[in-house]
Amino acid sequence: MLVFSGYQSPPIAVATGIPQRSPLSPILFLFFISNLLNSFKEGVTQGIGFVDDTNLIIYGLTAAENCRTLEKAYNTYIEWARRYRVQFLLEKY
Repeated sequence: MLVFSGYQSPPIAVATGIPQRSPLSPILFLFFISNLLNSFKEGVTQGIGFVDDTNLIIYGLTAAENCRTLEKAYNTYIEWARRYRVQFLLEKY
């Protein structure tokens, strides 16, 4: 409903979500996921978002060190996903 200057409209049904292929989708997605990507700005992990995908760049001296860092980053992603009720497609990672 709209309320302003003493006027109150009847309730208005509002559809939620953005249609597939909407030009707004990638922009809204990046706003939505920005706090997750920003959590990887420091150190050896960098988070990158493009359209509706995210990527992590991890670098270190050994493969074992990179695996440990990647595992920590993964746990951060999963915790964020639970908090915001997001599901990642397993076939994409």
